[in-house]
Amino acid sequence: MQRRERCEGLLGCRQTECWRVWVGRSDDPADPWVLQWFLVAPDGTVRRVGGFEELLDAGDYDNDGRSEVIFFSTRSEHSDTYDLLYGDDLQKRATLVIGYR
Repeated sequence: MQRRERCEGLLGCRQTECWRVWVGRSDDPADPWVLQWFLVAPDGTVRRVGGFEELLDAGDYDNDGRSEVIFFSTRSEHSDTYDLLYGDDLQKRATLVIGYR
């Protein structure tokens, strides 16, 4: 996958450790809409977290001193999803699917 678009920004911090987010779009014509999201850890390692349309917000929602991240995606014309990444190194995920009639 070649990456042709990118943006970098501060995602969240834990005292002196800061995470950054990177986003790229695949050149694959079969997948023209989904952005691929990556987390850049404080030590410089990079991990793909998934294909989402939009980063909605990042914050310490549960007051544990670590940031959580919320992404949004449209699954179809009848449903949307919200994905919450949380836990140590944002390794855990909770997904909420909302259906429309």
